[in-house]
Amino acid sequence: MLLSLSSPIPDLLTTLHKIYAYTNVGQQLVKQTEQNTSDNNLYKFSNGLLYYKDKFFIPDISQLCSSILHEYHHTQITGYLGVKATLAHLSSSFSWPGVHLEVKKMVKQCAICQQNRYQTQKKKGLL
Repeated sequence: MLLSLSSPIPDLLTTLHKIYAYTNVGQQLVKQTEQNTSDNNLYKFSNGLLYYKDKFFIPDISQLCSSILHEYHHTQITGYLGVKATLAHLSSSFSWPGVHLEVKKMVKQCAICQQNRYQTQKKKGLL
């Protein structure tokens, strides 16, 4: 799992540890996960990190989510991918509520993506 995490955010794991240990949001998520005793639990708390379907679960903290999105979209490693490719790349390691909407919004607002996007409409014909 850790090998699939790309290196743009080297201290992300430390940040997540601190969130789950010291913030109300993080502590509530951990408590809810530990109280859920169903066999079909998709959340897991292990080694100080919370996972959802074996992906790092990112709490709904806008600065943290924005930072991860920025690193996965605005770096030379990823190369300003579109919505589908950014989601696929991001979803291989991370999960959080509303990630799809945030990626769509970010790509729509990205000036480079809008300048470089290709037209999907047919060219207008002669009248």
